[in-house]
Amino acid sequence: MFIYKELKLRDFPKIIFQAVIGTTIIMFLVGAANVFGWLLTNLQIPHHVGAFVASLTNSPMLFLMAMNILLLIIGTMVNASAAVVILTPIFLPVAKSLGIDPLFFGVLMVCNLAIGCITPPVGLDLFVASAITKVPLEKVMKASLPYLWALLVSLLILTLFPPIITILPKLLTS
Repeated sequence: MFIYKELKLRDFPKIIFQAVIGTTIIMFLVGAANVFGWLLTNLQIPHHVGAFVASLTNSPMLFLMAMNILLLIIGTMVNASAAVVILTPIFLPVAKSLGIDPLFFGVLMVCNLAIGCITPPVGLDLFVASAITKVPLEKVMKASLPYLWALLVSLLILTLFPPIITILPKLLTS
């Protein structure tokens, strides 16, 4: 408004309306995810799923690799904040039972879901980037691939070397 002179005072109601609509949709998803998480907890589904997953493996590394794959897939289809609210009560108890640091698991979970958001062909953030930039989706996907590979390598390094995530918080709390 002040620098580029592209925004006029008469545009504010439209902008505010669009912001309200966008925020309402996101808050509805988060609210629905919270209700779903509450329902899952009350029905003890996390306990049953956790027991099932724990019966499949006793290896923390195998569990983490399976979680990486699962969360990357889920991240392509579901908003990351909703997925965290829904999936944390299911998988955190299993991670704890395998001796995985909850902070490490939480950071790894968020990284996975964030990478999933830019993973073709369904990555939700790719559609947002395409709409904002008015660049065809195919070009956005192609341009994101080198970054996607770098992020996947980073995710593998974080998974294999948990102290990368946990060392600073442990230093600050001790």
